[in-house]
Formats: sequence, structure tokens, C-alpha cells
Amino acid sequence: MIDLYNSPIIDLLANNVEISRTDLYSQSGIQSKREFLYEINRLIADHRIVMEYSQEHFRARYSPKVLYMCEQVKNTNREGKEYKINFIPTSVLEKDLEYVNNGTEQEDCLEFELQIAGYPIKAKDKAYFENHTGLTLDFDKNNYYLWGKFLYPF
Repeated sequence: MIDLYNSPIIDLLANNVEISRTDLYSQSGIQSKREFLYEINRLIADHRIVMEYSQEHFRARYSPKVLYMCEQVKNTNREGKEYKINFIPTSVLEKDLEYVNNGTEQEDCLEFELQIAGYPIKAKDKAYFENHTGLTLDFDKNNYYLWGKFLYPF
């Protein structure tokens, strides 16, 4: 599999549910606080992580987004397997899949589909997803959907 989006911050967040911002900075390997904040803000802007401030604990809590590919068996419409796949930024998916927004509302974007509705993977994109996941997709037997989920929902 090809990992298109590797980040030490994401790795730390994925393995440490309640890591503090101070520990995240010190363990990230980033030497400059300015550079660290830039990276955090970039990850938030890219919809790669979300941040919630906890009034109870007086600190920020971060959660990384991961991608899942889910299969649905065509004949029965029952859900099949769910595969956690390497992250591909939404902007890259939009370009590579030639995604076109169907309107101007918040619901008319790929990010909404990934988190709320599931993005239906088309047979024409089979090679793209097989190359990025290492899976063999069978569109004769299954439908496939791409989901973006946050590891630690707030």
C-alpha cells in the first residue's frame, strides 16, 4: 500500500487517545512551536484532524480522521467487510476521482459524502483504489463505499 499522507502528529494521535497538546508537541519531533502550530492548523484545514476544547479538562483534544472502505453485497444489500485504508486527503480524492460538486450547499461536497452519506466508489475507479489499498475489488458481487471517520468522536 502507498501511504499518501504520513504525519508524525497523526501517528501520535492514532496511538494516544488522550495525549495532551504539550506531549503531542514534544513527541512530534518538530523543533519549533510555530512550525508545530502551523502543522496542526494545516491538518485541521485539510480535514485530517478535528479539535475540540474541553472545558472540563481545560485543554484541546484532537482526533485524526481515517478512511474506511466498506463493501455491500449486491444480492442481499447486507454489509460486507470494512477495511481501514491509508489516508488520501479530500482535495487529492476530488482531483483523482474527478469529483464535481453538485451545488453550492454544504451537503454538496465530497467531505460531506465521506462523513455522512458514504461516497459510492465507481467501477471506473477500481484500479485507483486497488493501487492505494492493496485490495482486490469485485464490482460484480459488491458495491463499495468510502467513509471518513474520526477515531475518537467527541
